[in-house]
Amino acid sequence: MLFSLQPCTLSIFSSAFTLLEYLITFYFATGNSLDEKNWPPFFPIIHHDIANEIPIHLQRLQYVAFTSLLGLVSCLTWNILAVTAAWIKGEGVKIWFLSIIYFIAGVPGAYVLWYRPLYRAFRTKSALNYGWFFMFYMLHIGFCILAAVAPPIVFKGKSLTGILSAIDVLNDHAVIGASIPILKYFIFLHAVQLNICHMNHATTVLKQMLQSPTIKISSFQLIDNLSLSTWLQILYFIGFGLFCLEILISIWIIQQVYMYFRGSGKAAEMRHEAARGAVRAAF
Repeated sequence: MLFSLQPCTLSIFSSAFTLLEYLITFYFATGNSLDEKNWPPFFPIIHHDIANEIPIHLQRLQYVAFTSLLGLVSCLTWNILAVTAAWIKGEGVKIWFLSIIYFIAGVPGAYVLWYRPLYRAFRTKSALNYGWFFMFYMLHIGFCILAAVAPPIVFKGKSLTGILSAIDVLNDHAVIGASIPILKYFIFLHAVQLNICHMNHATTVLKQMLQSPTIKISSFQLIDNLSLSTWLQILYFIGFGLFCLEILISIWIIQQVYMYFRGSGKAAEMRHEAARGAVRAAF
């Protein structure tokens, strides 16, 4: 029985690799000409000409998709800034390396995996490019949701500026901030309990205690820590807002592209292309 199944298994693997080869060949054959790099103007690294290559009725949607790409760049750049501040605060260097990896992998990956397929789909009306876009754009939305939430999965989630990370940063330093006036109050009560009769004398004792070198140093350290912690909280909450905005724009884009995809008949065309490719792979 084992030897009888081997030819069938090899045939299935051969058909699968043939279908994969067909899909890759078709993908790179559709609109993969050597376009001149023209964007950004000061240092061209990609080809981008919506006004001349995209149909007029799709240019607005393509511009919004490009805004989504730039929004992802902004989110990941701000994420590096916030995580760098957290690293300086003492959270560790590992989360900083992760933020760099997110940027290095996320920005080129977003352009290659979902923005360029959408650009080619609008330019060449290729149904397969629509399929590539929908598949990887859903992954993009999923990553943005994960980043906006930042669950404590990888290094307590602080490598991403999500809401849980911002709350975690807030909770870490709320006790320190609240302890300063409480500490001064208990020092004053202790001075009163020493049977000091007059309030002026109590105030003088309190000033002398607070002006000692050790208390001065600790007070300045607490103020510095609080100021840095406050900025860190602001950076994380702004990062959370940027990821939320990116999610809303991305959901609108995929909804509009899907409506156009269904209305233009590309869905049926993609099913026919997939069936035709499967038949070719089988024979």
